[in-house]
Amino acid sequence: MTEPAILVGDSPTLAELEKIIKMNPQIGLRIIKHFKNTKDIDAHLEEIKNPVIILDKNRDEEDTDVLNLYKKGVTIIDTAKAYEKYLFKIPVTYIDTSFIIENVNAKKNILYTSTIFITDRIFALCILIVTSPLLLIAIIARLIEDGKPVFIGQKRVGLDGKIFQIYKLRSMVALAPDGSAEKENAVWSTGKDDPRITPVGRIIRKLHIDEIPQMLNILEGDLSLVGPRPERPEFVTPLEESIPHYNLRHIIRPGFTGWAQIRYGYARTKEDSKEKFEYDLYYIKNRNIFLDLGIVLRTIQIIFTH
Repeated sequence: MTEPAILVGDSPTLAELEKIIKMNPQIGLRIIKHFKNTKDIDAHLEEIKNPVIILDKNRDEEDTDVLNLYKKGVTIIDTAKAYEKYLFKIPVTYIDTSFIIENVNAKKNILYTSTIFITDRIFALCILIVTSPLLLIAIIARLIEDGKPVFIGQKRVGLDGKIFQIYKLRSMVALAPDGSAEKENAVWSTGKDDPRITPVGRIIRKLHIDEIPQMLNILEGDLSLVGPRPERPEFVTPLEESIPHYNLRHIIRPGFTGWAQIRYGYARTKEDSKEKFEYDLYYIKNRNIFLDLGIVLRTIQIIFTH
């Protein structure tokens, strides 16, 4: 069952929303008309029952035009709300100081933070205990394939911009003394097809064994179970320069998994990072125990089905 929708405005963000809706009928919206102004809608309201009107929030509409639409019983939401409600992300083009003041709460309530503090550590300990035999086998296979180092530590940007070391079981060739797969500058990973991944590394990546050491990061307090995935400092600086408000990712603790991670996956370009950041904004604004639980369950499903 789909809802009829009328779009009003001519911004690139609204045009992108229209394109996404048309390509994804499972969203539950059906674009009926697209107007530049609210004045053009009246003639079509009688033939369209209960439409959702998505209004470009950056347009200077007359108050009376919008009020008249409300009087006729139609549902009106702005473009940013539509992205949030139907696509579960928030466009960076609609983030401003007032949005940050009204919607971004880094501390949340004490019940939420206390629950997360406890459950994160219980989960991390359980995972380390349950997977220790598998991790031991992976370590032996790693040593047989091409020796040490077995584990690597990568610098990542965490809470409040603090740099920390994220732990991983090495899955790529060791080109540098610290075991990293880069001789000089950091480069974007190309995902599962990255030629730097070794045969054993391909297996441990497929089974997500290489991520298990990050449970130690959770116990140390640098990672949470759920949150924006931490990026490397080499990538963060240019991303902060090119993506507005990108530093908002650092007002909460980064996560082992996250909303952007299950909705979008790997970021291989700056454009990918911008897209993931919009999902991070949704999480930062809406995070709660139930959303966190849903993300964890979806992550478990992905691990066992991909």
